[in-house]
Amino acid sequence: MKNLSQLDPRWKNIQLGTCKNVTIGSDGCAITCLSMLANTTPDKVNKLGCFTQGCLADWSCMANKLGLIYKADRTKPIKYPCIAEVDYNPKTAKLDQHFVVALNSSYMIDPLGGVKRPINYYGKPKSYRNVTTKTQGDTMKFIREKGKKTVYLYGVKDGKGIKFPISASAASIVIEKVSEYSDLSKYKSGITIGHKGSDCPVCPSVDCPEKQQVTDIKKVLGI
Repeated sequence: MKNLSQLDPRWKNIQLGTCKNVTIGSDGCAITCLSMLANTTPDKVNKLGCFTQGCLADWSCMANKLGLIYKADRTKPIKYPCIAEVDYNPKTAKLDQHFVVALNSSYMIDPLGGVKRPINYYGKPKSYRNVTTKTQGDTMKFIREKGKKTVYLYGVKDGKGIKFPISASAASIVIEKVSEYSDLSKYKSGITIGHKGSDCPVCPSVDCPEKQQVTDIKKVLGI
């Protein structure tokens, strides 16, 4: 995840949503946090049009369009990283709403500057917006390496790659071939365990992967 700042000159003066006199730099903390989670930029998230009242983030809409997972529970973090609501100025009685990316229970990324800070830098988080990336251990892709007959399922867990050979029955449905495999991170947008039909870009008409393989893969990935 790349740290981003809502004050970046590339987008800080862009109007936020449809609100006049409101910019990404002044009020774009939410879309900047979403940008970090989705590996994109605030100006692109701004163009999605997922706002209520002109410039308030519609979390469900944005998560859906960005390929993220949204859970409505705001009382606690379901999974890190996620988005936390904090009081930008805790010394006043009014809640000065600000959003940050909570990396874990100790640290966060503040979109005001894109810097890493202690999670309680603005005081204890007031609530959470559980917009998170797909579970890394569940994300995988079928790859057939050049010059090799074996088909592998590549997974990513905690930022580390895992290589797992799959059965001949699963190999028969593989439609993608690549000449080499060197960077697991670029395949994080692969398929998710249990997806079927049109939801699966690799196997368009069958379970993806088979029930027994799901069990085996989960065991290997520790999920």
